Amino acid sequence: MPLKKSSRKILLRIAVAMVPLAILFSGLVYAKLYGFKRALSELVNSKTDGMYTLNIGRSSIDILALTFTLDDVKIIRSPNAPSKGILGVTIPYMQLKFGSIASMSMVKQFDIEKLIIDEPIIEIDAQLQQRSSAVRISTSNLSYQVVKLYPAIESLLGRFDIESLSIRKATVGMKNVSRTSTSVRLNLVDLLVEHWNIQKLTTESQIQLKVGAQALVFPKASLNFSGIEFNFRQHHLQFSD
Repeated sequence: MPLKKSSRKILLRIAVAMVPLAILFSGLVYAKLYGFKRALSELVNSKTDGMYTLNIGRSSIDILALTFTLDDVKIIRSPNAPSKGILGVTIPYMQLKFGSIASMSMVKQFDIEKLIIDEPIIEIDAQLQQRSSAVRISTSNLSYQVVKLYPAIESLLGRFDIESLSIRKATVGMKNVSRTSTSVRLNLVDLLVEHWNIQKLTTESQIQLKVGAQALVFPKASLNFSGIEFNFRQHHLQFSD
């Protein structure tokens, strides 16, 4: 049965009224994306005292999926930065997922349901020790540098109110810029952080760190294992030979 003329007019008026709302919502969402990128850049700058800058290659929005996607993200060290420490960070893919339309469009709040970081590469300038004119990178040094990355993760969680952070297949590489042959890489590192507030831990709080099978070759030693897993919620640390 065809719609009556009065019904068609009502539907037309509703459609016309929705256009400004759709434009307003789109504007808010794009402003939210811009605000997140700016806040992330300011976080990198402030936490490193201006020694590092953030560069984002591409960004996109999927309103139906409630996600922002950032591609080719890089943290670049300033020429004035100390010679030792992080050389740079490359993140091929980063996705933010919001829990609702409302949280996606609130410009001044960053209530993120899930942040996924895929295959980041972190390059660290090794603190090398000279012994018998040979350069040596120790396993303890590698572990120490990995642990030093935690404050950066904590700052990220605190700034953006992230319920769940998932870092997948990360690579941490250590090398001396003048001796590339001494490079050591720790691959297949996965990190899951959920509902984490060190001052208010609950039954939902979780930190899970997994390291896949490795064959690390040092100048004077080697280290092989099939996996490491730390699970805060289950209170266990497991090594697989």
